[in-house]
Amino acid sequence: MANVPKNMFNVGLDWGYHHFHAHVDGKYISSQYVNQQFAGTSTSQTIPPYFLLNLGVEDTIPVHADYVKNVQLALNIDNLLNRRYFPKGSSNTDYYGNTYLSVLEGMPRFVFGSVTVKF
Repeated sequence: MANVPKNMFNVGLDWGYHHFHAHVDGKYISSQYVNQQFAGTSTSQTIPPYFLLNLGVEDTIPVHADYVKNVQLALNIDNLLNRRYFPKGSSNTDYYGNTYLSVLEGMPRFVFGSVTVKF
């Protein structure tokens, strides 16, 4: 079956201590067959397997003010190892009958943070 990996695994670990919290999670996607772009039929071409590792930390800081209960600071990193991966692909044929593979490249390492104020 095209665009469906044979195996997928997710694993995660959460850790918390008082107001500090951290998590790490991994995701493995095995190789998968791709569809012929216009016919929609499976081909023998595959996109390679990949493993992604994500990390996040957050700290909740109590605030002793009339209207503010606490402030939460968070930092997350997706694709921590900066792996190059292809989550989706399709097979196509050019004008001369040559078959080629078109793939969607996955997101590189991505760092983002947030600040949440609870009233």
